Amino acid sequence: MIDADRITAEAFRLFEQEKYSACLDLIQSIPPRSIDTRIRILEAICLYSVGSLDEAEVCLRDLRSKVPDSSEVCLYLGKVLERKGDEGARAEFAEAVRLAPDQTEGIRRYARYLTGAGDHRAALCLLKRLVLLTGKGEDIAGLMLCYSALGFFEEGIARYKKAGAPDECFRIYLNLLLASEKFQELADEIEKSPNKDDHDLIILSCESLVHINSDKADQEFLIQLRKNPSAELASHYARYLESQGLIREALGVWSTWLAKSENPAYQLQGASLIETVSGPEQALELYSQVLFGKDIHEHLNLNIWLSSFRRLLVETRGSTVALDEALTRIRPDLQPSILVGIAEWCEEERRHEDAKRLFLQAFRSDLTNSGFSYAQYLGRNSEKREQKKILGYILKTIRKARDLEMIAGKILTLPEPEPDLISFLNQRFEGYVSLLSQEGRELYARCLSMETKHELQAGSPDKALKHALTGLSVVPVDASSVAELLFALLVESKTQVLPDFLPSQICPVTKPPGSVSTTGQISFSWLDPGEGAVVEYLRKHRVCNEMDLRKVAGTRRVAGLMNRIMRKSEEHGIHLADKEGCSEFGEVYRYAGP
Repeated sequence: MIDADRITAEAFRLFEQEKYSACLDLIQSIPPRSIDTRIRILEAICLYSVGSLDEAEVCLRDLRSKVPDSSEVCLYLGKVLERKGDEGARAEFAEAVRLAPDQTEGIRRYARYLTGAGDHRAALCLLKRLVLLTGKGEDIAGLMLCYSALGFFEEGIARYKKAGAPDECFRIYLNLLLASEKFQELADEIEKSPNKDDHDLIILSCESLVHINSDKADQEFLIQLRKNPSAELASHYARYLESQGLIREALGVWSTWLAKSENPAYQLQGASLIETVSGPEQALELYSQVLFGKDIHEHLNLNIWLSSFRRLLVETRGSTVALDEALTRIRPDLQPSILVGIAEWCEEERRHEDAKRLFLQAFRSDLTNSGFSYAQYLGRNSEKREQKKILGYILKTIRKARDLEMIAGKILTLPEPEPDLISFLNQRFEGYVSLLSQEGRELYARCLSMETKHELQAGSPDKALKHALTGLSVVPVDASSVAELLFALLVESKTQVLPDFLPSQICPVTKPPGSVSTTGQISFSWLDPGEGAVVEYLRKHRVCNEMDLRKVAGTRRVAGLMNRIMRKSEEHGIHLADKEGCSEFGEVYRYAGP
C-alpha cells in the first residue's frame, strides 16, 4: 500500500531542492484520491518550472475554479500566460494582488509585467506600495525607472536620496541627473564612483562634459574612444563634433567606427555629414542602400530617414523622375512604413492608382498601422464608405488589447468618427476591459463619452445614461478631464430621462429556494441554450477537446457547432474561441473570450 503522506512530504522536499522533474514523477505516483489542493498547486508550479506551459495552464485553470480565492494560483497562472505571450496574464496578476494586497511577490511580478508592457501609469502606484512594504533597493530601482519613463525626473532623484542612495539604483540615478540637465552634479557623482571606468559611466561622463567644458569633452571623447572603442561612444562623439560644426572630423569618426555597423541608425548618422562634404548623390546612395536593403526593420526614425531620402531625390532628379525612381525600388518584402511613405508621396503627386496599390500592399503586411494609413487615405479622397469598411474590418480582426488600444487612439484623431464606428469600437473594448492599460481605459472612457453624446443627440437618454456610468467605472483616476466630461454627460442624461422618483415600496430581491448563483458567468443572448452551455463550459476549463464538448452539447457534431459559435461571435465583434489543433480525442479548442 502506498503511503501518500510520506510521498507528499518527499515531494515537498524535492521541490525545495529545485528538483522539479523528480517531484513531478513522485506526484504522479500518488493515488488520485489522495491528491489534495496543495499537491495540485505543487504539481502546477513544477510543470511551470520545467517549461511544460500547456500542462501547467490546464492544471492551474482547473485549480482556479476549485480555489478561486488562492492568490498563489492566480500568480502562477499569470506567470504561465506571460511566458506564452498571452495578454490574459495581466488579469491574473491583478487578481493575485487583489486577493493578497500585501503579498510582495505578487505586487512585484504585476508591476514588472506592467512596466514591460509600457503601462507605467498603472505600475506607479504598485511600485510605491511595494517600496513601502519592502524598502528593498531592487524595488526602489523599479520605482525610479517608472518615474523616469513618466518624465518625473525630480521625483526619481528625491526617492533615491530619501532611500539613502542604494547601490542598485546608482546608474538609474545618474541617468535621471542627465535627463534633468544637472550636468555638474552628474560629473561629480561619476568622479566619486569606484566604477567610473565602466563603459556606461564613461558615456555619461563625456555627455556631462559637453555641457560643462566643451573643449575638455573633445579630448575626453578621444581618450576614451582609443581606450574603449565602441559604436555607442563613437556615435556620441560624432554628434558632438557635428554640433560644434566640425563636419569633416565627425565624418572621419563615422567612417572609422560606424559606417560598417549593422545598426541602421549608426549607418545613416553619416548621411547628413556626407551630404555636406561630398554632395547629395553620395548621401542618396547611402539612404538607398540602407532603406531599401533586405535587413532594414521597423525603426522610430524610419519616417525621418524616408523624408530625407525623398528630399535628396527630388533635389537631384526633379519631382516626377524622383517618384518614378522611388517606385522602381519597391519590393514585395519592403517595410510597410516605407510603402506607406511612398504611397503618400504618390498621393501628393495625384498618382492615385500607384498610391492605392502601395497602401494595399502595406495593409496586407501590417493590419493596424498601415491599415489605418490606408483608411486615412480613403477619407482624404472622399471614399468615406470604403474607409468605414476598412476600419470596421481592422477592428473586427484585432486579437490583442494593445493593438485595439493603438487603433482606437488613431481613430480618435479622425476629424469626425462616425457614431456607429465608435459604437463598434466600444463593443470591442468591452471584451478586453480586464486587459486594458491605463491609456487603453482612458481611450475607452473617451469613446464612451462620444457615444453618450451621440445618444443624447439621438434622443435616447436611457442609453446615454448607461454609457456615461460605464465610462465613469473604467476611467483611470488620473484622467480627471475625461471623468469630469463623463460626469457632466451623466447629469445631462438624467435631466432628459423621466423625473426622478422613488418606488412606493422597495422590496429586497430574494432567490427562490434551490436556485443556483450565476455569479461569474457571462451571458451571450445571441447564442441558443446549447451553444451557451458549450461556451460556458469552455470558458470554465479554457482548453477542451471534442470528446469533452460532446457531453455538454449532447451531439457528436461538435465541429459544426463550434464553427457556428465562432461565426456568431465574430458577427457581434467578439472572439470567443480558437482551434488549437487536433488530438486523439478530436479537435482541440481554446477559450479566447472575456
